[in-house]
Amino acid sequence: MTRARELARLGNTNVITADSNFNVGIGTLTPNSKLDVIGDVEIAGVITATTFSGTATAASGLSGSASVNTTGIITAGSFYGDGQNLTGVAATDYVVANTLKVLGVSTFVGDVSIGGTLTYEDVTNV
Repeated sequence: MTRARELARLGNTNVITADSNFNVGIGTLTPNSKLDVIGDVEIAGVITATTFSGTATAASGLSGSASVNTTGIITAGSFYGDGQNLTGVAATDYVVANTLKVLGVSTFVGDVSIGGTLTYEDVTNV
């Protein structure tokens, strides 16, 4: 008898389950992945994966060299990098990059300060 099966006999049949596909379930009798946990998980080490999917609320200390794709809003005190692929940027401080390209109409509320050369083309009503 495996250790997982021994733990399952402790009186709660869904403590740990191992199925014939080598999927392990904690808190479930029917694990759908290699590790399927129903309930909260606390990890005091590093999680490494080639892909993350799902939702992350109150995530902190995230770093990596891969892409972050979201259909929602990413809020941060700062974004670092050259910013060449940022779209939909709303900032309350600096957008640090060589250039910030805006496609469409831009509205500035308040003062506009330019610390260098202003170049414009195809301008009307100046």
